[in-house]
Amino acid sequence: MMDNCTLIAVAAAMSAIDPATPLEDQFRQAARSVKDDWLGHTFDKDGRFAAAVGAVLAKAEEDGRAEDVERIKAEVELLTAINAAFDGVHVDLTRMADLAAAHKPIGMVGIWKETEAVAMKPNVAAKESKP
Repeated sequence: MMDNCTLIAVAAAMSAIDPATPLEDQFRQAARSVKDDWLGHTFDKDGRFAAAVGAVLAKAEEDGRAEDVERIKAEVELLTAINAAFDGVHVDLTRMADLAAAHKPIGMVGIWKETEAVAMKPNVAAKESKP
């Protein structure tokens, strides 16, 4: 369950998504929105990532794009399984391989790292306060 700040960040990121673009670009748009929005700075990286994923998933559901919804959910399930495996939890690797083969990966982690690597936008208020 998401808290109110996360829901606001999801809604803001949803408005930055152009549904006519490929799903990978939609995630990139959401990630940039969360990273650059003032509210995104109230979260740690995991919270910002979750808000970007939530925005893309919610937008796909809102637009009735079932195939995209399945791709997003499959990738989230794979990422969850990988995290669980790192924590020592048994993961059915055969099922995960089948899931990865059935759904074209979006590459959310790579896109996220690419987005995070770009410097944050400077604070507009700080610019305005300079003499």
